[in-house]
Amino acid sequence: MPKFLILFLCGFFFISCGGKNPPEEGQLNPGKSGDKQNELIEVKTGTIRNYLEENGEIKPRTIVKVKFNFSGKIDWIYKEEGDKVKAGDKLAKVYPDINQIQMITSAQIAYQKAVASLQKLSNEMAEVTELYHQGMASKSKYDDSVNKYKIGQSELIKARLELESIEGSDSVQSKKGVSVVSPIAGTVISRLVDIGDYVIASSSYQSGTVLFEIADISDVLVEAKINEVDILNINDGADVDFTIDALQEHSFSGKVFRVFPNPVTENNVKKYKVQIEMKKALPNTIKPGMSVKIKVLTVALDNVPIIPISSVIRDADKKKDYVLVPSSKVEGKYEKFYITTGGWDLNSIEIKSGLKLGDKVIKKPFEIKENQIISSDDKSTNKTKGKGGPGGPGGGH
Repeated sequence: MPKFLILFLCGFFFISCGGKNPPEEGQLNPGKSGDKQNELIEVKTGTIRNYLEENGEIKPRTIVKVKFNFSGKIDWIYKEEGDKVKAGDKLAKVYPDINQIQMITSAQIAYQKAVASLQKLSNEMAEVTELYHQGMASKSKYDDSVNKYKIGQSELIKARLELESIEGSDSVQSKKGVSVVSPIAGTVISRLVDIGDYVIASSSYQSGTVLFEIADISDVLVEAKINEVDILNINDGADVDFTIDALQEHSFSGKVFRVFPNPVTENNVKKYKVQIEMKKALPNTIKPGMSVKIKVLTVALDNVPIIPISSVIRDADKKKDYVLVPSSKVEGKYEKFYITTGGWDLNSIEIKSGLKLGDKVIKKPFEIKENQIISSDDKSTNKTKGKGGPGGPGGGH
């Protein structure tokens, strides 16, 4: 790669070279005299495509963390990592601690009391109803009996729900342990407990112990982390091409469907998670955790005025971009002409103002000697901008 292009890319575009300052005029390559350094390039209509390349990873779309609703000790494990499960399959058995046993016992007793109470209220209501129809009981006594029965029904429902919430979905005796079951169909991707481990209950005031992680590994996506400098160029729906390291001979495509709003910090650099949805299903051999390389289209411009990116220099003092044009005042000299630039790629840059189609600029300004450049101010530049380019059509010739 020519030296001037390396210098320019590292100077003008801080994204490409880690945010280095652009080269100032004093850093221009003195070059050699000759006709090639005076070569002019014309502003023309063209296309700009810019891409961001980053590493990523295959991940299941949804990962379910399995917890339990009471504390105790792991008594048995039924499933291991890689095992396929259906919703309701047993994953492990937990033997509840003494407090949990007391809670279960109390809930069971409360439930039995509610059953007996409702039965008694049912019998009483039947007697009062018969007496009421015979004219031997008042309407108020009949209504009171019906209301008590309805309250008894509600108390039984409450007692049953409380018992089920403590015992879990399985109605088993506490001395035999309580089963932890899978909430979804999928594959066990992580087993985080061993037999004998003590687990903490999941509740409104504590997160609880994660026992297993289960996912549908047939439904995967690509997740990548994008530097905060580059994330502004990533939009929902952006097209993405990617390759999987394990299948480098194949390429795949997708689109960005989620950009997470909160950053994560890695090595003191803030990055934002981006998830990419596949346009077509991946081969069955693809596994979660596989590494990928993504290529995201960040700039797509068509039919815009462009010049080679190597023709533009950044003025470090004025924080503006300029090109060099042959001087109309002194023969053999060159003048700076300030412009406004837009999108860019490795080869071309968009001209938004200051030049028009057909205007000509020096193709390789970094090869011009400093003593060949005469100063120009913004005032004179603004006048030429009004004419659409440096010295009108033809770049001053």
